[in-house]
Amino acid sequence: LFILVKYGFKRFSEVFVGNYDTPEVIWNLEMRKHLVEMIRQHLGDFPKRLWQNTTSKYEYCPMPGVAYKRLEKELFCHNYYLANLCDEVRFPNWPISEPAEVFRACLEEWKKQMTRDEEKEEDAQEEARKVLSLKAGDGGRELRRAYRTLARKYHPDKNPAGREMFEAIQGAYELLLPIVERGGKITESSSSSDDDGSPEDNGAEGLGGGAIQMQTMQLLLKTQVVIYKRYEKEMMQYKYPAYQLLLSCLDMASLSKGTDTESDPAATLESCLIKASRVDFVRTAVELVYQTCLVSPMNAEELVGENGIP
Repeated sequence: LFILVKYGFKRFSEVFVGNYDTPEVIWNLEMRKHLVEMIRQHLGDFPKRLWQNTTSKYEYCPMPGVAYKRLEKELFCHNYYLANLCDEVRFPNWPISEPAEVFRACLEEWKKQMTRDEEKEEDAQEEARKVLSLKAGDGGRELRRAYRTLARKYHPDKNPAGREMFEAIQGAYELLLPIVERGGKITESSSSSDDDGSPEDNGAEGLGGGAIQMQTMQLLLKTQVVIYKRYEKEMMQYKYPAYQLLLSCLDMASLSKGTDTESDPAATLESCLIKASRVDFVRTAVELVYQTCLVSPMNAEELVGENGIP
């Protein structure tokens, strides 16, 4: 839709039938096939009935969102895929049409990531399973079948009193869709489909969500660095509003809990800071601190005010 609105229908048509992997568009043949298959499943046997009887009427049911495996690990903020946007080898100086808006979107996503509650997320998934009347072990086909059945029953056009339930059905479907699209199954709240039995990497110790969460936050930090580097004039008029969050990424106090690192320097080497992934994360956070202060003296004053400099 962004391509259609920004560039018009001709460009949209070119993108739809093409293969792209850029900061603005990720789209290829496999994703196109997947979209066609999802539409086919949503329509069910209607095309066959229509071919047999051209007066057949389609019982309207809004098509739910489509999840693509290719986009599973992508982070999309204000019309840009951040991993590609931050890839300055493949996409050097890729233009950002509204840098301040992209920056704000990154901050909002960052705040959301920092306040994630895994227990609440598990509870929400369990509630979604109950709304759609799914059982443990169900997959994508069962999820879509349950959605179609309930959406037809509670759609406000057919059932004016069912709007609240219809919205709950849509929300439940959108919550569970990414799980089944990456090959997972619906599970009871006490079990987890994401546990692969691999050892925990303590490089993300002290950060909620583990290594994956740390990678997501690092991408958000990198995007901010890119914006400050490329759009100094646009960003210098704004005071950086998230030093508390940024400084929390640099707070290593919790990493050596129960260990006297001052009297035992070797203990520091065993902390997660020595992990390459954490070193890279901290380096990105430090670079963002530097870039914000480089752009505006107001930010340096704000950093001091937030006790960022002893």
